[in-house]
Amino acid sequence: MGSTANLEVNLCSRTTLVATAVTDLLALGTGTLPSVVAPVQWLPTLFLLISGLFLILSGLFKPQLDRRLGLGERSHLFTHPGFQKSARKTAFLSRVVLVMLGISFMLQAVGNGYFAYTILNLFTVLFLALAVIGLFLIIGTTIYFSWIK
Repeated sequence: MGSTANLEVNLCSRTTLVATAVTDLLALGTGTLPSVVAPVQWLPTLFLLISGLFLILSGLFKPQLDRRLGLGERSHLFTHPGFQKSARKTAFLSRVVLVMLGISFMLQAVGNGYFAYTILNLFTVLFLALAVIGLFLIIGTTIYFSWIK
């Protein structure tokens, strides 16, 4: 029935014993097994890898980069001790947030080939949640040291 170019088998196709299905097996040929893991596309992986590496390095080396650019520490811009303390705390927390985001990007970039999908997503969501908590801590620290103290 129909063309022999695109033959396939599904639950609704006819069933018979293998011994009597010689013509069907010859018509189907060897076929190909479906791949269990989808092929990794290199462009999104490369983007996530470069972005994650950039975020991690910028989080780790931000003070050195600021000094090299002549920016210095931001807390010296304020005269009020509460503002200075807030600036130091938020600078540290922002570096931690950058590293957490970078780790989650790197996990998504390289993790597909090495970790199970659910484990990978669990760790990625964990690092993203830690980054969001860090953002809330930055806001809370700014409010606490700037307005309350």
